[in-house]
Amino acid sequence: NGKLLWVNPGVTKITGYSVEECLMMLNYPLDMVHPEDKEQMNVACDQALLERSSQNDYLHRIIRKDGEIRWIAHSWQPIYDEKGDFLGIRSSGRDTTERVLTEKLVKESEEKFRAVAHSANDAIISIDEIGRITFWNQGATKIFGYTEKEVISQSFQMLLPRDFWSTHNRELLYFNHRTKSYETTG
Repeated sequence: NGKLLWVNPGVTKITGYSVEECLMMLNYPLDMVHPEDKEQMNVACDQALLERSSQNDYLHRIIRKDGEIRWIAHSWQPIYDEKGDFLGIRSSGRDTTERVLTEKLVKESEEKFRAVAHSANDAIISIDEIGRITFWNQGATKIFGYTEKEVISQSFQMLLPRDFWSTHNRELLYFNHRTKSYETTG
């Protein structure tokens, strides 16, 4: 019948609303959903009830009681009784604001890096932990003569004289060992 039966007390930490306030809401949690996300969230909720489907980490924004906007990863699953009759939907939400904002900053930083790197006259090349080329700019094309398409996923060694290969491999192993050491101890 669409009646909300229970709300985890942790809701207050995420939303600023008390359990009692949530239980009194006519369209919980839709009453808190950001206006720009409300229609899509409403469709997802209707679909979950109609199809009795599950969803994991449906990302949307809410407006807390104090007006702060937070990002929530919402998950839900249908609930059935012992006879297999549909009883309703169990849902939960996690505050993922910090992760979403961090991902946004990383994306913006990567876009700035790429814009600067692609326009640089100097060669800018990135490699992964095993020495494969992962980034190649126009400056590198001018200096080395290879296009980005030709070198991406290739070994960086292709750019080095053969005499330097063993030194490069040794330094790469040393660097990777130090990086892993920091990751496990720091």
